[in-house]
Amino acid sequence: MVRLNSLLCSLIALLIEINRNSIDADRPSYNGRHQLRPKNRELLMDIQEAQLEFEKYIEKRYDTNDSNEVQVQIQIRRQVNNQCDVSVRCVESKYRTADGSCNNKQNPKWGKSMECSQRLLPPDYSDRMTRPRASLSGRPLPNARHISSQLHFQREVYGDYTHILMQWGQFLDHDMSFVPTFQSRQGVIDCCEGSGSENCFAIPIRNDDPFYSRFGRTCMGFVRSAPCLTCNVPRQQINQLTSFIDASNVYGNMANETIPLRRMDGTGKLRTSKSNRGNDLLPPSSDPQNDQCSDVENNNICFEAGDNRVNQLPALTAMHTLFLREHNRICNRLKILNPHWGEERLFQEARRIVGAEMQMITYNEFVPLVIGAKNMNAFHLWIRRSGRTTYDPNLNPSIINEFSAAAFRFGHSTVNGLFHLMDERGQTRPYLLRENYFNPFVLYNDDIDLIIRGLIGVRGHLFDRYVTDDVRNHLYKSREDRFGSDLIAFNIQRGRDHGIPGYVFYLRYCFNEQITEFAQLDAYMPREQWTHYSQLYERVEDIDLYSGGLSEYKLPDAIVGPTFACIISKQFYRLKFGDRFWFEHGDQIGSFTEGQLRELRKVTLANIICRNGDNFPEVHPRVMQVDNSNSNPVVSCSSIKEMNFNAWKE
Repeated sequence: MVRLNSLLCSLIALLIEINRNSIDADRPSYNGRHQLRPKNRELLMDIQEAQLEFEKYIEKRYDTNDSNEVQVQIQIRRQVNNQCDVSVRCVESKYRTADGSCNNKQNPKWGKSMECSQRLLPPDYSDRMTRPRASLSGRPLPNARHISSQLHFQREVYGDYTHILMQWGQFLDHDMSFVPTFQSRQGVIDCCEGSGSENCFAIPIRNDDPFYSRFGRTCMGFVRSAPCLTCNVPRQQINQLTSFIDASNVYGNMANETIPLRRMDGTGKLRTSKSNRGNDLLPPSSDPQNDQCSDVENNNICFEAGDNRVNQLPALTAMHTLFLREHNRICNRLKILNPHWGEERLFQEARRIVGAEMQMITYNEFVPLVIGAKNMNAFHLWIRRSGRTTYDPNLNPSIINEFSAAAFRFGHSTVNGLFHLMDERGQTRPYLLRENYFNPFVLYNDDIDLIIRGLIGVRGHLFDRYVTDDVRNHLYKSREDRFGSDLIAFNIQRGRDHGIPGYVFYLRYCFNEQITEFAQLDAYMPREQWTHYSQLYERVEDIDLYSGGLSEYKLPDAIVGPTFACIISKQFYRLKFGDRFWFEHGDQIGSFTEGQLRELRKVTLANIICRNGDNFPEVHPRVMQVDNSNSNPVVSCSSIKEMNFNAWKE
């Protein structure tokens, strides 16, 4: 057994090492709908196959009903962990690596791209190893689409925050987390056509479905997440991205993604294309014929960025455009101050500043609204007005599975089905999200200011159990189709796929609350809601974490409820204090000077918008909150403080 384990793990180790050291000088093929770039896809398939062979061997070798099964698996993990521990060669540098490796000197793969996520609780697989979660009785859990249609249907209620809060949340999520689905060498896996793949986990659609029944749809395809790239039992999932808030959605998560995005002309800048009026936009797709996004016939070409999901919706593409422009703007300023700096120094310094700006905006404007002041205090998450923070090398910053698969998907409840283009006078032109998936072409018409005004001038949907039909019935609907998929059903199914334990186990984990009866949920959610759960689920322990978290009463000073706040707080604590390059930390090779830190603390999302819009004359300073004539009035962009780049002069 040890020999087989060693061979499998050695193969995985070799493939990881080859990938880590590779730099693809050619432009990577762009895949608009969540597909990996070809080189990384081949790597993932090779590793998947080795990992699955390992899992099959373990499953065959040991009876999963054996009372000693848990002890056996612990023994197996101990035997293979050393063989799977691939050494990473680290070089001391003030700049982050492209793939996030070497952030932690003792554990250089913590937070690295293409590595395992971590967990708060042990997984709950139905076979204790790999198979999706089932009811405590062993029977199947209730149909995920049925839960979505019965409990999470559309209701229009709006919060006291603007729609850009949701958009920042998505942009930020695409900087930290993406779990790729299982890849097949035969092409796309169609889980509704009897493919027989063990990595299918399709969602049947009932014949009385309130929406899909009218189209005769009986199945929603669902492919399981790819298993982790290191030998591990039970199954764990991959995070394709660097876990850190490092603007990797702008720059890419591996060297073979970063290099093609750069001009490499001595300026340090990123590649661009031009709008109809000559304004800078993201670079065009390098494979428009096959990117599943571009409309080549009408010369509408989609865009490329550090994250493949850039074209999902126009507002997301607009956010990417702002930060592309911000990088190039910073390069201009640094070049004037330091004309002796070359290409690499300019690029890396600008990248370092943009990453710090994303951290500043996230912890100063976004996270406080999401989890509330009480949790900000408890986890020491506030940005300091002065002084330094301290790095904790014992803290693993890797993404928590419960965070990415459930808690941070809270934002799906805050999406408005109706987006707006808003002019300077406040006149709006609405557009439906369902008609604009993978339709970023309005950016060519210089509509970025209209898109951003429509985000900061309109309230976002209230966080609650209700979700707009544009993501619940029409997710990724193509232009010629009458329906799409159901994001909420996918979220529920994904949690089961990942073996995420039931909702009440997180009440125990976070609050030491032992829940054994549905009625005990009265303190956490309305009676109407837990009554629905009692009619759908066999046991209270079976309730899915994602659905349960959406259903909670929100905290008094927060957007989300207590359980999601608990999980989100723990993740952002690890992302701050477990990141050696966190912008406030002192005594690190990558620490900013006192003067630079003072300037970075001036950064706001309003500042980014003002400096990088086409012609943005005014804005309210706290753009994630609704403008208020007393506490958050609209002001001239010229009055909003900007960083003084003299702090970077050498």
